[in-house]
Parts: sequence; structure tokens; C-alpha cells
Amino acid sequence: DVSAIARVRIPSIGVDAATLEFKSSTDLEFGLAWMPESARLGTTGTSVVVGHRTLFGAPLREADQIAGGDKIVVTSIGGTTATYSVRSIHYRRPTESYADLVADAGATRLLLVTCHPQYSTEFRLLVVADADVDAQG
Repeated sequence: DVSAIARVRIPSIGVDAATLEFKSSTDLEFGLAWMPESARLGTTGTSVVVGHRTLFGAPLREADQIAGGDKIVVTSIGGTTATYSVRSIHYRRPTESYADLVADAGATRLLLVTCHPQYSTEFRLLVVADADVDAQG
């Protein structure tokens, strides 16, 4: 069963992608995927969204062009919109923890995860974005 739960838009890099609930790696063939063990999109806590840079339409192909202050807009299937502003960008090896990036449970945050560089799985590119409080709803 393939059905989107949200749309994720990153205007600065031209992303407008269907977002599924991650159940298996095949979900990434259709766009981005929200990791269900993370906070629900647009709610308190950190929501983790993953996607490819080179396969299946490569929705995050230009993820390394994302800059601090860029907007990420998440619209749920029900029509609720949450806007996030990019706070920081990190590069870590797949074996390195990024628990420190998701630790603040009191914030409404989005963590975007993809591979880096293109055509490699050597690193993870991690984009941390905080919700714009006045742009919720």
C-alpha cells in the first residue's frame, strides 16, 4: 500500500516530493519517507525524513546546496502546513550517532537525512530545521 502522508517542499533546491511513512526501503522509490519512530511531522519533537540523492527520481539530489535559513514546508495529507527554517547542516559517517541532533524533545524540529556525496554512501548529510512558530497551522 503506497500512499503519501505529506508533501515536503524545499523551494531553494526545487524539491516538491510526496512523503510516505517508511515501512521498507522500497518506499523511497516513490519520494521521501518519514521515519515512524520519530515525532509525527509538524508535532513537538524531531521528525526524521529520509530520501535518495541519486536513485528513484533523486528528490534530494541538490541537498548539499541547502543553506542556513532556507525554508522547508511540510503539508500533511489533511492540509495542515508546518514551515521550518534550516538551522544547521552536518556531515557524519553512517556509523556515527546523530542523537545529539534530535535530543531537544521540547522543540518542533525536522531532520532531513540523505547520503553524501552523490553516488556514495560514505557520509550522511543531515539538515536540521526548526519550526517557524508563527507559521504553524
